Amino acid sequence: MNASAELLFGISRNQAQDRKVDELLPDLAGLGELIERARREDQSYGQDLTFSVPHQDRMNIRTVCRVSPIHGEAGAALILEFFETTQWRQLDREQALINQRGVSRQIIRQLAHEIRNPLGGLRGAAQLLERELPDAGLREYTQVIIGEADRLAMLTTNLLGPTQNIEFKPCNIHELIERVVLLIEGQSPDGVTIVRDYDPSLPEVPGDRMQMIQAVLNIMRNALQAAPSQGDCVITLRTRSR
Repeated sequence: MNASAELLFGISRNQAQDRKVDELLPDLAGLGELIERARREDQSYGQDLTFSVPHQDRMNIRTVCRVSPIHGEAGAALILEFFETTQWRQLDREQALINQRGVSRQIIRQLAHEIRNPLGGLRGAAQLLERELPDAGLREYTQVIIGEADRLAMLTTNLLGPTQNIEFKPCNIHELIERVVLLIEGQSPDGVTIVRDYDPSLPEVPGDRMQMIQAVLNIMRNALQAAPSQGDCVITLRTRSR
């Protein structure tokens, strides 16, 4: 046994002297057949072996074992070589994960591209419809469609690369909430009433417009999901300053 074998098995050369392999490491009991085959046919053979090492933190060690016959002045003998593959397998798994991420990234890029095309058509159709609508109240809904198409386009852009830095700009919180209400009213079941309780004295607040709309939209959807399936329910939107 050389120093590498002592380190691998956690057994010194003196401890291994004149002892059988399966006495030192019971998991290597199946190695006897490989040894006998190499001795009988006078050829090198190898196989994968996994074993546990007593007195060491590493419970399982994966190796490739090669048994080769050697001939010298003292006669015929066998040499056993163990190549630890635990680290190699770990590197293979890491490389597989990297490759998988690359494939996932490509799928996301293709999906984002496919989403962008209908979004452009949706936005253009809403703009054409807005020109034909005589009522300003109806045009408000087309503005919601255009705004949501732009927001989805931005989300798909973020999928293609690192998210951009948040841009804090003055925002009218009530205008943002009203835009979300227009979206939610079409999804609200019967019996749900939305009550507005705004503080008109609130100034504009710095924030990222799209992120704030998404946050309010998530809260409103959570409120709808928590609403009872039957009976009346009131969702109150209240703004106050501290």
